[in-house]
Amino acid sequence: MVLTPRQRFVLATVAGMVVLGLLWSVLDTTSQQLPKRTISISNISYRVDVVTTSEQQAQGLSGRNGLPSWAGMLFDNDVVAERCMWMKSMRFPIDILWIDAQRRIVKIESKLEPRTYPQAYCAVAADVLELAAGQAEFRGFKVGQLVKL
Repeated sequence: MVLTPRQRFVLATVAGMVVLGLLWSVLDTTSQQLPKRTISISNISYRVDVVTTSEQQAQGLSGRNGLPSWAGMLFDNDVVAERCMWMKSMRFPIDILWIDAQRRIVKIESKLEPRTYPQAYCAVAADVLELAAGQAEFRGFKVGQLVKL
């Protein structure tokens, strides 16, 4: 079977995407070690890593190379308190959503860049959700919306 140049290009592109996907899953060992949960906001689902310990929460997404649009990190806490987040050792921008005890969004910070460190972003909340930059705006998330955890 002889492939045309276009067919070879398409085949090479698909093969490259498969290899990159496999590398992403193998190299992102931090994500693989954390418990996962599916959450939703306005019927939009995200597969999130759940961090509960102070060590996990201090690490957060620091050191990772990126975050797919369908993924995130949930900082799961038992009590409502002032929750402060920063961009220490971050390599990519993110959106941050603070969630109260009734599972409503109380604050949204969009497209936070790594260069904003050491500035802290704070709100009184139970949990905090980090998503890929632009997700909150793209999906139209608003303060007051319910988050299904």
